[in-house]
Amino acid sequence: MATAGEERDKPAAKGTWGSAPTTATVPKTASITKVFHRGETTTATQNPYVENANAVAVAGRAVQWIMQFTRKGLKAEGFAGFRPIQDLETMRIPQGTGLFTVLAPEDFQPRFLTKSTAGVFKKKEPSLPAAALKAEWVDGAVVLYVGKAGPGSKGNRGLRRQIQEFVDFGQGKPPGHWDGRAIWQLADAGSLAIAWKELPAEQLNEAEAACHSAFVAEFGRLPFANLVQARTRSGG
Repeated sequence: MATAGEERDKPAAKGTWGSAPTTATVPKTASITKVFHRGETTTATQNPYVENANAVAVAGRAVQWIMQFTRKGLKAEGFAGFRPIQDLETMRIPQGTGLFTVLAPEDFQPRFLTKSTAGVFKKKEPSLPAAALKAEWVDGAVVLYVGKAGPGSKGNRGLRRQIQEFVDFGQGKPPGHWDGRAIWQLADAGSLAIAWKELPAEQLNEAEAACHSAFVAEFGRLPFANLVQARTRSGG
């Protein structure tokens, strides 16, 4: 079984959204905003999926997007909820499609369990070696995981169902949310909070990829429990 580090995709290549330390060309359909670069005001295109992100303009077109991966920053981006897993009321979660994230409480100190509380998925053991978990931990990061909740093939999924299955998986049930399984090897996982943001289904791939890239730009790596970097269908 590959370690978490081996499972990670490489950071975004040059020319993709939010890649550090390079820049990305934003779609021409995005709105226009004023940004500052080296003390000068210029005009650049705003990322339509990261609504309130800061931008640094390069040559008037290419920009590097920087989200604030804090509770305050996520709230400014339109995320809601921020409920501890142990107190989560599923019926209060919207049924629409969108992004969701798992956040550590203030002053959280990771303690790793030898055996995951998650269920066995397709006869695969979800536990990761302690050394792999320590290697994946991102010091100073509040956000531990960023995922998406699409409509599914029958159009009956979305945030409520996806988050419920994520939590059920952590409680030993078989519905698999494999990419985020490292969450369930944290002691006191119930104190972690879940926040969500509704987005149209057609924007989800771009939005998830933009969030991952922005996180990599700030921290140099993916969130703790994201083992694979999200990409757009075009590979960007």
